[in-house]
Amino acid sequence: MSPSGAAAWGRFLRSVLCILRHSMPAPYVRRAILLPSQSIMMSKNVVFAFLVTVSAAFCARAQSTTSTIISTSTVPVTAKLQASQIKETLRILNNVDIRAIEVDVFLDVRNLLSRATNGKADTDVLKVELTPDQTVNLDLLLQRSKVSGADSVTVSSMRAALNNAASAPATKKK
Repeated sequence: MSPSGAAAWGRFLRSVLCILRHSMPAPYVRRAILLPSQSIMMSKNVVFAFLVTVSAAFCARAQSTTSTIISTSTVPVTAKLQASQIKETLRILNNVDIRAIEVDVFLDVRNLLSRATNGKADTDVLKVELTPDQTVNLDLLLQRSKVSGADSVTVSSMRAALNNAASAPATKKK
């Protein structure tokens, strides 16, 4: 499980425990007999806590970001891309908001793409060699970017090129 997934589960479990703690009576309160209204209230609280737990689990699962091109191989991925497409992707990546822990990953991807387009004409078709980690990181950064309608074509074509390049070694081995 990734560190962010473990942290999400930790937050989820803490919220469930907090809900259960506040919905149950305190341990020092002793009740010999529960009145019917009190038992109904207790069962409503338990049902409410269960529903909150289930909905929180579905929300946490829906918010987790997964990539469609995750690869466990160490074989480099070679993508054929136009220099203009790479330059547009660099422009889009420069507008992505990143966290401090993602700086190294971002710089690795950005420097790789910058070196590939250094001194190339926009019409040149380049073969860019990425490690599987760089491919996944580039895809995740593109997923997180906020783009205009015109830039959506660039993002879509870049992601398609990465998917095609990532699936190409798998088809050659068969």
